[in-house]
Amino acid sequence: MLNPLPAYIRVNNLKNPLQKVNEFHQLLAKFKDPDDILREVCFYLKDLWQALGCNIVIPKNPKYEFELKSHYSSAAKPLPENINENQGLSIYVFKEKHPVLINDTTTSPLTNKEIVNYYGHKSAIAAPMVGKSKTLGVIIVFHKEKDFFTIEDLELLTFFANHTAYVIENLQLLYRLEKGIYQDFLTGVYNYRYLQECLLKIAEDQTKLPLSVIMIDLDNFKKFNDMFGHRAGDQIIKTTAKIIKSSVRKNDLVFRYGGDEFAVLLPATDYQTALNVAQRISEKIKQYTYVIGKNRFRGFIRASVGASTLGIAPTPQMVLDLADKAMYQIKRSRFNILNHFAIEDEILSDFNQAEKTLFKTLKVLLSLIDFKDHYTLEHSRQVSILSYHVAKNLNLEQESLKIIYLAGLLHDVGKIWIDEAIINKPGPLNLLESGAIKKHPVIGAEILEPISFLKPLIPIIYHHHEKYDGSGYPDGLSGKNIPLLARIITLADSFDAMTSTRPYREPLNFKEAILEIKKCSGSHFDPDLLDVFIKTLYQLKSETTEIFS
Repeated sequence: MLNPLPAYIRVNNLKNPLQKVNEFHQLLAKFKDPDDILREVCFYLKDLWQALGCNIVIPKNPKYEFELKSHYSSAAKPLPENINENQGLSIYVFKEKHPVLINDTTTSPLTNKEIVNYYGHKSAIAAPMVGKSKTLGVIIVFHKEKDFFTIEDLELLTFFANHTAYVIENLQLLYRLEKGIYQDFLTGVYNYRYLQECLLKIAEDQTKLPLSVIMIDLDNFKKFNDMFGHRAGDQIIKTTAKIIKSSVRKNDLVFRYGGDEFAVLLPATDYQTALNVAQRISEKIKQYTYVIGKNRFRGFIRASVGASTLGIAPTPQMVLDLADKAMYQIKRSRFNILNHFAIEDEILSDFNQAEKTLFKTLKVLLSLIDFKDHYTLEHSRQVSILSYHVAKNLNLEQESLKIIYLAGLLHDVGKIWIDEAIINKPGPLNLLESGAIKKHPVIGAEILEPISFLKPLIPIIYHHHEKYDGSGYPDGLSGKNIPLLARIITLADSFDAMTSTRPYREPLNFKEAILEIKKCSGSHFDPDLLDVFIKTLYQLKSETTEIFS
């Protein structure tokens, strides 16, 4: 015969059952860690019913929510590894989100008979831990007597299970909110706000000195973002954060400083070690193959990295500022940036006032190229620098140096009028598209025609796609009939194109590109220029490790 009173009242001689509800609520309020809550709930419920045991079962993996594993058990003895603990009952209650009362575990189809025999329990109650958004798990209480529990006991367990779920969900929400204050939403690393807090805190801890800081800024990121969109840019930022985290120790702190800039705090790290870590981060980013959709990019995304150490810098804020300045110094000393401005200053010094004014027109043309296609602008800068140094090694006069530098900057200006879809097409061009591309030298010459001081550039721009064997365009000139400066730009143009990442192919490395240049000597390129060109490449490579790889 079933007991007339709920078991929790019988075994505790309760006159006021609400006392246990209040007790339970106060118990949960004592703890802030979900693991602690589950453990204490397990013991509390076992004592409440003077039960043989209580298990709280939670999903092992959110992706496989019915593979349940007992995490908290107060049973008298641990379950042998060869027995699956309460899986039938746990899965049923979890899936159905419905509490279950079992008066006789030996006959119930929901119980595991191996476990029943091992523990010796004869009755059980089980309730799902149903929260506001999902079911967190299942609580099972089992007793050595048959018909021990009543419907009222099951209702109380259901209340306790749901209240536990409610408290845990609130704690998890609070944790996410607190974490969000210090965490960058996109990358998962810490944010700028937390950097300021950690910087001061670590600087005051003598056990964590010397404190070093590394600043990291991505090169070419704006260009990439504009070429492939913000979603692809976000993927680059997230991947870079992972690369940086994998390059430092577990106790080092990685922060997103803003945009495409990161910072790393290195406790107990001297300046030389920080420099080594900075170099490792730079190399890992440069060597990493970023995969965006069907495209793969290696070497296109690079990083400027600077470091500083407390001691070298007198205050924590100065450490951050000096690392930031060091990083920007590295960025400005890139082959394609510092040399560009240095050469420009040299060229401009040779201009009269009228030419300097007209040079502003050139800047407008360059901004139009940039608006149309960021790759073309950066490519043009590289071609102008490389061509300038080749011409200098050929001992050409200053006027020729000026002309070839400007011609390099403007050699692709005719692409302003070419459809962007053709310029950035991820695959071979058809005849119509190829014909449109071949018009850009002619269009470029026409654009420059009205600007008198740029007229010396016109033959170079017009003929920079001629080939030494006469198979080029637009006029099919061959050999020395092609202007010398155009022949130089053809070499520089081809080399930079070979070593640049494009949507439709990966770049060649430095040695592969030189082999290709040699292979095409006498057909595409002037063989008499080959030695000077390769010598210039090696000179520039020795000056910087950032432009050629």
